[in-house]
Amino acid sequence: MNKELTRADEEIHITGKTIEEIFEKTAIALTEIMVNTKTIEMKKKKKIIVTAQHEEELLLMFLEEIITLKDSEQLLFKSFKCKVSSIKSKISNLTCTTTGDTINKKQELRTDIKGITRHEYSLKKTKKGWEATIIVDV
Repeated sequence: MNKELTRADEEIHITGKTIEEIFEKTAIALTEIMVNTKTIEMKKKKKIIVTAQHEEELLLMFLEEIITLKDSEQLLFKSFKCKVSSIKSKISNLTCTTTGDTINKKQELRTDIKGITRHEYSLKKTKKGWEATIIVDV
């Protein structure tokens, strides 16, 4: 596997016991690339709801929604409480309650993320839980 990243890429590798833990930890890791989360106040709550054909696509869409909310509503989040469930046969649903604040001068901003790449992107169930690898374009 080619692990070379350009200066325009950041890799996130997360493990967790549950799929919800993967979603929450990945969202925090994504946000840490953009901002020091310790500098985000918990003033605003937002519910993110995403539906996809399978969990791998669900995670990708969730992370893209976090980036979209940063770009469109100037929101950054500090905490994520996620619930993943299946509806009907193979359709996955995510409901995530987030808490954070609008971008402001008190925050220690880092790198602007353009998007999530599909290069080496994966989410898989393992013997110990779940594992995700995400590469973001910065």
